[in-house]
Amino acid sequence: MRFKMDHNEMDDYTFNEPLIIQNESESKFQRGVFPVILSIFYVAASTIMPLFNKKVFLVYPYPVTATLLQVIGATLLLFVINLVYHFFTHKEHSWIFGPNFLKKSLFILPVSVFFAGTIVLTNISVSLVPANIHVLLKTTNIIWIVLLAWLLRKEKPGVLVILSIVGLITGTFLVSFDFASTVKAPVVKIVVNLVSSFCEVIVILTLKWTMGKLTQLDPNISMMEVTLFKLGQSIIFMVPIMYAIERFHGIEVIPTFSTSTTLLVVGGVLLTMFFQSTTVGLAGCAFVTTVGMVIQIQVLPQTLLSIVLFHNFLV
Repeated sequence: MRFKMDHNEMDDYTFNEPLIIQNESESKFQRGVFPVILSIFYVAASTIMPLFNKKVFLVYPYPVTATLLQVIGATLLLFVINLVYHFFTHKEHSWIFGPNFLKKSLFILPVSVFFAGTIVLTNISVSLVPANIHVLLKTTNIIWIVLLAWLLRKEKPGVLVILSIVGLITGTFLVSFDFASTVKAPVVKIVVNLVSSFCEVIVILTLKWTMGKLTQLDPNISMMEVTLFKLGQSIIFMVPIMYAIERFHGIEVIPTFSTSTTLLVVGGVLLTMFFQSTTVGLAGCAFVTTVGMVIQIQVLPQTLLSIVLFHNFLV
């Protein structure tokens, strides 16, 4: 899917405006069907991701190294896909080593920096608390989305939005209080999860701005190419984070992987590629507040899936 904007829209592009495709039929598809499809894929991937990573961390207790391996594998897969598509198709399209490579790299660099820190922090937070607690605390990102939209866009939230946020804050407090009564050192674990939620919003906002700039530079750029840039660059920043927290201990035990552990790591690579590509696509064609609302939807299916798989609310 290529994202395009009219020239007038390029000049006035803001965080809360979806990207518009120039072709009328494609525009109708992107405005109607495509965001819905991406939303479904996003909810599916984000529902599975914390539960899946929780399984990974139980057998491979190196969340930062596991995250790095997932990102490296997803980057390599996207790179191969991008090359195959470039050399075996004759359609007008953008590719990783096409024109404006340096400019694209510079535009995406802030996203990559924020993403590297956020995905590491997110997986650390998943390793610290039950998956359901992580997902429930993560829903607080809608608070940050509304707050930043108010500060940056001067958009005052309506009464229903305010009531929803009050309810969400109340629910977060109750869940945190209940969790705190069952574990040791709960404050750090809860704070890490809340901070990762805030950082995810920063990534979405930065990505939204970046997508607008990239489509001005190259109207044919695809969500997979943007994802490839984002993941590839983030590896550079994730390596020192891994070394600072886990050294190379996670790398050293790779030769001892069992078949099941290897399959989990490979599955994480595929899931990461799918999830991150969907995130980029959704940020490119939907309003920021819409992305925030889609994120909230994952709570119910994630909780139900957790109960089915683990027969317990706290996994």
